[in-house]
Amino acid sequence: MATVRKGTKSSAQDNFIGPNNVSGVNATNVGSGRAFNDGRIDVSWTNPSAGNTPTGYKVYDGATLKATISHPTSTAQITGLTSGTSYTFTVKAYDSYGEASGENASAVTATTVPATPSAPSASAQGSAATDDVSWSAPADGGSAITGYSWESNDSKSGSTGSTSVSVSQEAGSSQSYRVRATNANGNSEWSSYSSAITSFSFTPFSFVPFGAFGFTPFGAFGFTPFGFTPFGAFGFTPFGAFGFTPFGAFGFTPFSFAPFGFSPPSCIDENTLIDTPNGLVAAKDLQIGSEVYTVSLQEIPLSDETGQYDFDYVGFESDTLTSLQKTTTTIVSAEPSSRDMVICFNGEQDKLYSTSQPVFAKSNNKYQVMPTGAISAGDYLISVNNDGSFTEILVETIDAVSKNTTVYQFNCEPADWFIAGGYLVHNK
Repeated sequence: MATVRKGTKSSAQDNFIGPNNVSGVNATNVGSGRAFNDGRIDVSWTNPSAGNTPTGYKVYDGATLKATISHPTSTAQITGLTSGTSYTFTVKAYDSYGEASGENASAVTATTVPATPSAPSASAQGSAATDDVSWSAPADGGSAITGYSWESNDSKSGSTGSTSVSVSQEAGSSQSYRVRATNANGNSEWSSYSSAITSFSFTPFSFVPFGAFGFTPFGAFGFTPFGFTPFGAFGFTPFGAFGFTPFGAFGFTPFSFAPFGFSPPSCIDENTLIDTPNGLVAAKDLQIGSEVYTVSLQEIPLSDETGQYDFDYVGFESDTLTSLQKTTTTIVSAEPSSRDMVICFNGEQDKLYSTSQPVFAKSNNKYQVMPTGAISAGDYLISVNNDGSFTEILVETIDAVSKNTTVYQFNCEPADWFIAGGYLVHNK
């Protein structure tokens, strides 16, 4: 509505009349790519078609002037708006005699990208080379968060729909993590990095085995035998002199290999799949008399006409490992036992073994039969294909898996090796 002004001139002269109102005021949120708390709403209108020609237009948020626009422009970009806040803008035409009463747009909420998350919390699992990373959801910028991206300072990265993630790492490595949030408008800024953490390092055979029993037995004899050559000097083997083998006192044999020649049971987790002529069968479902697949190896010939092998796996080492054909061997004993920890390679938690289970592997460019606990990152496991050929699988990670489980020691004849979890393993 025009505003009539009093004056000395005739009312017929529009110099005394303020401008008419604008019409069709519209407000549109423009959130794409907008930084948090820098929202933008575009306001548009239709200029008056009659009455005094306005000098321009003023855009208000309540009583706060947000923009002044010269005629005949009919749009305004309002920026710097608070994310997630609703705005109702009013547009008033004005000239030297005043402002029109103004027209309102419908209420519109300003949206932006999410706020920057706080630095995440990171911790190393106590039984596997895996880091647990978690964070709090930041303000969503007025538009629901659809996911998060994470990255570590050792160049690993990924995305998730939750506020936590578990990351497989190299055992004993140190790293930090940061995250950012995403919504329909784009990505937030990256958070600060978490504190650095060191991933769990599982190296069961890197220590002196006597430490497992809480003492050093040689201390009982008042000397350290490895600092010199005591046995030749005294003409005896100290264990024989005292009439016992110290490990026998504890009723078990703790390691699958050691300079003293003892050997604990080799075991396959109950749910690890064994390759058989009847397909893949869980270890727990095999019985004495079951046939399982093996391969004839050029490097391990039959020892005699009975079809038996005379094979010392502890001393086996070869420059080659050649599969002649896929064939079968028969389970002659299956002994269950319990474990509260098993291990897997490369995160394959459906392929679990005790730390004493011998496997065929390539280490230091030599093919050997080694306990799983002696395998290191950088070694290769021997995967058996359907046709009996081999594929060498690089060991990148070794994870200890804490679980109460049943494991099985299988003895087979005539060949002492078979295929468990896709890998060639030995049953001794």
